[in-house]
Amino acid sequence: MKSLKQMFSNIKKIGERTCNECESIVPIYKQGGEEISYCLNCENIKLKNEMEEYRRGREKRAVNRLVEKYEIKPYQKSVTFNDYVPSTQSQRNAKEIAMSFHDLEQTTLFIQGKPGVGKTHLSYCISEFWKEQDKTSLFVDVPNLMNTIKSSYNRNSYFSEEELMRLINDVDLLVLDDVGAEYAKDNDGLENWVSEQLIKIINFREGKRNVYTTNYDSKTLQKKYGMLSGRIISRMMNNAKFLKIDGHDYRLKGLI
Repeated sequence: MKSLKQMFSNIKKIGERTCNECESIVPIYKQGGEEISYCLNCENIKLKNEMEEYRRGREKRAVNRLVEKYEIKPYQKSVTFNDYVPSTQSQRNAKEIAMSFHDLEQTTLFIQGKPGVGKTHLSYCISEFWKEQDKTSLFVDVPNLMNTIKSSYNRNSYFSEEELMRLINDVDLLVLDDVGAEYAKDNDGLENWVSEQLIKIINFREGKRNVYTTNYDSKTLQKKYGMLSGRIISRMMNNAKFLKIDGHDYRLKGLI
């Protein structure tokens, strides 16, 4: 068996070249009449990208498993943007912006309006579109999210709060539907607990893609979330496109 010294004794450097890809200076070697020249910088970048793609693939599979566990679908059957038929100018504007949310400069879409004007419909369609683009998305209404977090404190819970918060932090898109509907004022500290959970979640999502919907105006939300309301509303509105939708409750159409 040849030693390493013997193996490399017939390899000689005969010159250098400039890499066409990264413009690094790359040595040229000759071995047994054959020229050899590999750009180690490009090879390292390629390896790094492959490792990153593999890591991202593993993370995405893990996130998708958690989405399947925690996502709360608002509709029994699939709905699309085409199913949303606007009857007011604000609804037409909202539909147009929702359909182009992935191209918006703002990272967050904040939708406010009375019940039945289509907030959930549009935000759900955004979430489904995100998945169609091979990205991860979690759609959850805030009342159920808070109940899910509380249930994680149970000793027999099959999931942990840490696992749920990791999911919220990692998804490409988070849709929080019905912000404010989870609130019920009592004397047991619920106001502080709910507010603290929302602050934590919103901090996780800073700089990431989010959709928030609410039936309430800012004054009502301030009353609901007490002393922390200013921080909650301000951070949800950070780099956000605000949409206010008006119109009749189409779910009551046909009722007398």
